Amino acid sequence: MIVFLENQALSEYNYYDSVSIEYRSVRAMGMGNAFGAVSDDGDAFYYNPAGMANIRDIKIDFQPIRVIPTRDLFNKYNDLEQFIDDIEKLNESDNPLEDPALEDERIRVSRNIEDLTDDELGLEAAVPFRFIIPFHVGNYSLALGGMSHAWSQADFHVIRRGLDWDDFVKDLMDDEIYYDIVGEASYGGALALEIPLYPLPLELSLGAAARRIHRWQMTDKNDPMGIEEIINPDGKDGIPGTDDDFEEKYFDPNDPLESLIESKGYDLDLGAIVNLADVMNLGVTIHNAASKIGDDELKRSLEVSASTNIAKLTTPDIPMLDIILAGGLDVEEDMWEESDFIEMSRLGVEVCWDFPILELSGRIGSYHGFMTMGAGLKLFFLDFDYAFYGDERTDWHAFCLNFAF
Repeated sequence: MIVFLENQALSEYNYYDSVSIEYRSVRAMGMGNAFGAVSDDGDAFYYNPAGMANIRDIKIDFQPIRVIPTRDLFNKYNDLEQFIDDIEKLNESDNPLEDPALEDERIRVSRNIEDLTDDELGLEAAVPFRFIIPFHVGNYSLALGGMSHAWSQADFHVIRRGLDWDDFVKDLMDDEIYYDIVGEASYGGALALEIPLYPLPLELSLGAAARRIHRWQMTDKNDPMGIEEIINPDGKDGIPGTDDDFEEKYFDPNDPLESLIESKGYDLDLGAIVNLADVMNLGVTIHNAASKIGDDELKRSLEVSASTNIAKLTTPDIPMLDIILAGGLDVEEDMWEESDFIEMSRLGVEVCWDFPILELSGRIGSYHGFMTMGAGLKLFFLDFDYAFYGDERTDWHAFCLNFAF
């Protein structure tokens, strides 16, 4: 979840103290995040901890590469180096707004910023580590797990302000740049139990996952910076060391971490999965059942989900092939009366071909009405996943390399 604000009042409080940040599995993103009733790998920590009870072998996984840029940032990657070089040249000048030698740099910077009013620039990166240890006694199963991750994301957007001028350079001087950078370090544990419900052909799994959270944020949303302040870091008076300097109003470019806002807290997720005769899973997850970050509680949300592997419905089942159909509905506690079915829905399909040393997978889905798709390749202990993912804000590319044992 990334905050996106345009032409509206900016909040006066630390947004990430009160809002749950949804961890998104790249595999699940490809199938519309419809993963609550599946939850058959380390991502069960985040989607439904009850799914760990269905894991039969010890699992350890680590993702050294996990990057999720917006589509616009992905497409503009090659232009960023030139943009940064132009900004540095303008900052080195004593008269960056009128120096005739810097006319080309001013035009390129202005045009790039003009383009940003229509672009969504955001980037998410994380390094998660998870392990799950199952225990089996007869038909009963118990699973213990642990997780930790370091995570961060950045959001950048130009907000249109002021009057329209004939000169597009002057027009941009009134505009403001909104940035929001948030990070998190967390660790926690989970417990899941599977119980057969005799004489019915049902198995009930219950799970809980708790995390300790240390979160930090740097943002200008309460006082967005102007374009002119970036081009002229000494402020309107042109005198360094005064209160209108960029460094005094926002952050020191040489030491930006000094401006971080920090908060600590915890959250608890609860989940349940009912397995119907090894044919279908029905799941329920309560996210943030108990939580607190800083002085605020996180918003609770409820997800109801279902999944089935239709390749296993035939007798005998289809060898080396899994076809998982999954769906779910999710809503936050303050959305019960405002949301419709499409806004709450998660739907997805995953097809896996399992060869002796190689597994290939393809995915497609719908997340709140936005299309998603993905693919995966698993070779021995290496697992690469990609997803193209749409949500309420924009489209994303997601990449991760996972070491799974």
